[in-house]
Amino acid sequence: MTPHPHAPHEPAGPGTEETQDAGLLPCGRDVFRTMEHGLGEQPDPHAHSCPYCTAVLSETALLNNVVRRAEGGGSADTGDDSARNARIIDAVRLELSPGRNLPLGGSDEDMWITEAVTARTFRAAAASLTGVRAGDCVVRPLDVADPGTARWPRGPVHVRLDAVVARTWNLQDVAARIRERITSAADTELGMDVAVIDVRIADIFDPGDGDEGGDR
Repeated sequence: MTPHPHAPHEPAGPGTEETQDAGLLPCGRDVFRTMEHGLGEQPDPHAHSCPYCTAVLSETALLNNVVRRAEGGGSADTGDDSARNARIIDAVRLELSPGRNLPLGGSDEDMWITEAVTARTFRAAAASLTGVRAGDCVVRPLDVADPGTARWPRGPVHVRLDAVVARTWNLQDVAARIRERITSAADTELGMDVAVIDVRIADIFDPGDGDEGGDR
């Protein structure tokens, strides 16, 4: 989910403090507050009459349904709903933020790529496997503390990716295949030195719903 393409403000760049404008819609409403209204079913006359807010509410409802299905139908318990809503909003915040720059190429080169683009590349590589749906992906330098700057230091990276896979997969086999796809993408698409790839199987689904992904 992203703000409307004609929004006058862009998310703050890596290493800069996000301003209030980073998540504003063209109507002036904050996208995350609008999501909270939708998830909490709080009445908001403006949101339901504004085309920008309505689009956000629609996408939020779709995300909520996907997460509920992944959790086996969800729960009417208020605590569970609050935790689920927080996870959804946190995931969207990550998508809107490009994150810090990660190194590309050799130690003598000055090439960089944002965390968000890197994670998106690796999720796409994993999802190219039939029966694999890629979830959260975190890419960080290996054993390096947060530098508090716009760029991570140069060096090999550690990739952590969550995946939901079809029941037809052997879990060890699919984890190995996901690592192979990520390694290939890092080498051929990015030129990034990946030292460690951790794959967590977050859930299993029954195939046959028409969105099983790419090839084996």
